[in-house]
Amino acid sequence: MVIALLFATATAVAEPVKIAFVAAETSESAMGPHNRAAWEAARTLGNATLLLTGAKATFTDTAGAEHALAEFNVVWYHQGDAIARTALYAGAPLAALRAYAEKGGGVLLSGGALAMVAPLGLEVEMRP
Repeated sequence: MVIALLFATATAVAEPVKIAFVAAETSESAMGPHNRAAWEAARTLGNATLLLTGAKATFTDTAGAEHALAEFNVVWYHQGDAIARTALYAGAPLAALRAYAEKGGGVLLSGGALAMVAPLGLEVEMRP
């Protein structure tokens, strides 16, 4: 009985995971059906914020407010509608993602975004 009460108490005060769902698109409406489906999934899994790659190579929410990746528990990038390299594969966005991961931030890459593993330096040992 005590264990169940402690578990219920701990569960009641736990905050939902903060998810930064990073998109290469310039708006939510520009997202294709597969990316949109992943975004909808993120919204059911925690406190998700859609972050777009801003004109100044920053991450902005749909209202235009800038966000640091450090505000989030996990950064999720899904690339499901095309496998072409996007703005997230180079420059300031890639550097921000790499710095976030190097400081221990959680990174979830799905779909074609798995190709970012090497540019992000997440896998240092590669099989020949």
